[in-house]
Amino acid sequence: MILSEKALSIWAKSSRKDGTVWHPLIAHMLDVSACAEAILELEPESTRQLYQKDWGFTSWQSTCAWLAATIGLHDLGKCSPSFVNLWALGADRVESTGLIVAGIRERRILGRGSKKYEGVAYVHHGYISQHALATLFQGKGWSFDFAEKIADAVGAHHGLRATPRDIRYVENSRFVGDHTWEEVREELFEAVLTVVGCDKPSLQDDLSAEGFIRLSGLTSFADWIASNESFFSFHSEPGDLVQYYQERLARARKILPKMGWHPRSPLQEEQKPFSQWFEFPPRPLQQVMIEFTQQASQPMLLVVEAPMGEGKTEAAFDGHLRLQHQLGHRGMYVALPTQATGNAMFKRTLEFLKRMSHQHGLDLQLAHGATLLNQDFQNILQSGIYEGEDLETQHVAQVQAASWFTHRKRALLSAYGVGTVDQALLGVLNTRHFFVRLWGLGNRTVVLDEVHAYDAYTSQLIFILIEWLHAMGSSVILMSATLPPQLRKALLRAYGGGSTMSLPEAPYPRITQMQGGQVQVRSFEASRQQKLCIKPLSTEPEALAQHLIQLVKNGGCAACLVNTVTRAQAVFQQLKSLEAELNLGVDLELFHARFPASDRSQREARVLRKFGKPNKEGENPERPLKSIVVATQVIEQSLDLDFDVMVSDLAPIDLLLQRAGRMHRHAISQRWDYQGKSPTLYIAGLSFEENLPQWGAPLFWNAIYDENVLQQTFLYLRESLLNAENFAFQLPEDIDKAVKDVYENRLEIPEWIRNADAVYGDSLGKQKAMRSQAEDVSIQHPFNASWVNPPAREKFDPEDDPLVAEAFMAKTRLGDALTFIPIEQNEAGYWVGEYALNLEVDLTTDMAKNFYLQHIKVSKKSVLTHYRQVKGLTDAEEQIRSYWQASPLLRHCFPLILHGGTLQIGKVKMLLSQELGLVIHD
Repeated sequence: MILSEKALSIWAKSSRKDGTVWHPLIAHMLDVSACAEAILELEPESTRQLYQKDWGFTSWQSTCAWLAATIGLHDLGKCSPSFVNLWALGADRVESTGLIVAGIRERRILGRGSKKYEGVAYVHHGYISQHALATLFQGKGWSFDFAEKIADAVGAHHGLRATPRDIRYVENSRFVGDHTWEEVREELFEAVLTVVGCDKPSLQDDLSAEGFIRLSGLTSFADWIASNESFFSFHSEPGDLVQYYQERLARARKILPKMGWHPRSPLQEEQKPFSQWFEFPPRPLQQVMIEFTQQASQPMLLVVEAPMGEGKTEAAFDGHLRLQHQLGHRGMYVALPTQATGNAMFKRTLEFLKRMSHQHGLDLQLAHGATLLNQDFQNILQSGIYEGEDLETQHVAQVQAASWFTHRKRALLSAYGVGTVDQALLGVLNTRHFFVRLWGLGNRTVVLDEVHAYDAYTSQLIFILIEWLHAMGSSVILMSATLPPQLRKALLRAYGGGSTMSLPEAPYPRITQMQGGQVQVRSFEASRQQKLCIKPLSTEPEALAQHLIQLVKNGGCAACLVNTVTRAQAVFQQLKSLEAELNLGVDLELFHARFPASDRSQREARVLRKFGKPNKEGENPERPLKSIVVATQVIEQSLDLDFDVMVSDLAPIDLLLQRAGRMHRHAISQRWDYQGKSPTLYIAGLSFEENLPQWGAPLFWNAIYDENVLQQTFLYLRESLLNAENFAFQLPEDIDKAVKDVYENRLEIPEWIRNADAVYGDSLGKQKAMRSQAEDVSIQHPFNASWVNPPAREKFDPEDDPLVAEAFMAKTRLGDALTFIPIEQNEAGYWVGEYALNLEVDLTTDMAKNFYLQHIKVSKKSVLTHYRQVKGLTDAEEQIRSYWQASPLLRHCFPLILHGGTLQIGKVKMLLSQELGLVIHD
């Protein structure tokens, strides 16, 4: 096939080194088409069926050709005066063919999404692509709605959808060119369709919202690969286009597996017994999961409600194997509430995947903000291959972590992943390339652990995510030990249950399954029965410390779980004083989120070693004879820790039961005898007196938890203790009733509580406001008819201005924090931990990593306000921040310059202590 000189002269990319090497637009578009086709070849049949349904073709051959060609045409807007003028040599070459370029060379800024270049008026080429393709596709007989949405989806490949205002700017001929430019765009359009092999066009009336995501996500992914010069070198003269396309297709087929993108085939070709993968035969929980999943005919939602230690994780892993075998799911992502729980789950997932005898390498990603600190992930990170010309020589490991997918926008593309729920929620937030993340989660098994652990804001985002996962053909497994009934109903409604859905009742523990809008609920017998004793305690740190010392003075391992970092530091200091005075030989640990990241990681590993799962004989050589761990919510959920006894601050009833789940999880030979070896939970703030704790200062518990739920939990437990001298929960049967009574069966309020109605009303108002806030920052619901119109509000990228990015990134959860790196300044200069910070030396990647490993998150409002002021930073702080801008790791961090380990900001004094972490005093 022969193109005109005009069409061949249009450039797509130029060398950043000297600007003399370039890549023609036709070549780049065919590169991207080849990548898209190669990617689709590795997708399972189930994915192909989804695309075929989106496009309305009767054959996969036609679907694949039109998909690949359309995706390649994403950059057609580069065939415009607006774009070619960005490179002077390229513009001169285009002008020499007779195309008129010079008319727009002036300085001007137009519209959102426009960029300012010296001497050039510019509108983004993606918007021009959308404008041109909508017309060209309609010219092929496509319906108006289908053509408009297809053009919108591929035009958004740089992460932003064009608004109607953006398109109005594009209609100005000074940007798109005269009729001659239109003729060249049509020539390129027809060339791509012909080379890729498109036949009769689709007669589809419209494109669904999920079809839009599948197209836009694949477009960006294919474009990222084809735009990598290490993968696809420049060819200024592509020659015969059909031959060129076949060569690039062969190249793409070789590159993808080397990147870590393997055929999306099931881990196992046939269903095998549960006991083949795990160390025990299926318990009742796993048996119900097997029965629900092994005959799956379409994607399903499974809500697993079971007490701690029943094996929910193993049930989810086995459920994925069976769902994948039945439905062709292309992978699995496991979402946890915190980085610490994500780290623990990553190790378990890695061990699980290593048991698979898979013919291709398996890529496993850890997706959260502190992957540098996870040694398990770092150990497998370089076991595969990635960028560079040595692709031919690299091996493929059985389980690897492809470095190409470690970029935060790509992590969810990998077939297997573990991380925080926040990474999944970015797929439904109004961010750049949200559709890439959402596409990556499509047609997969998505596991959300501890789904009860979120406030109304994040819960609303989770509902929206589940709606999209349902639309995208994914199965979802939700796990919780303590799930309020109304939350369970809301989760089921989000997965297509509808507002009139009826929910069959079944005793706890249970699994609820929804498939095709139909709900089944099955109860099962818990593998163990347990009595949980409840005892009241005072809230004073001194009283807690004295009680803890009494509990372990003769032996045993205790956990003290408090609600704030400041309180944890205070209790720990009291314990240190008592231990120094009494010399009992008690091993003390402090674990919270305000340690430097590397120190926190070491403490996490140490706590897991000491109090983790024992060997088959029930022994753990590292378990101390006498020990107390003081911690915040970092050990509350998902960590496999086992203590003999626990002291906890009062918290919502479901979280108290979760905390209690860190006791007596395993058969431990060194178990110390408390209450006849029954787990005992001492609750600070629970009392028999007619007096509620002061939820505000100095405890500040009402800043962390809903005050109404705290009040209801207090009343429920107080009444239980008053009615039974030795009250104890019978687990697991009492879990369901306790959670329901606190959250839904509003208890009768005694006369001595005077503000209960006001607290309740305030709670309802706050929850409504949180849900509204979540809707404001999220994308539209998949069933929303207005999906055709992109929102006019701005979309933020974490790579944008750090202050904006930090505030926006927190929108997966309510709350506010900044990332600080503590720097000690003395006569020898600046020091970050043991590393010198020299602003005269070029910042290397290794230096940036060493500095970042010391970061601390701070949420103190007065501190955040100070650093966000226009003139809040000193000259030294400004210089350091400027120096850090060269590093993606550091550019969002703030320097915390200390002198002798301390810093005074107004009335706030901060002290970095090796023993206590960052201490903040008002």
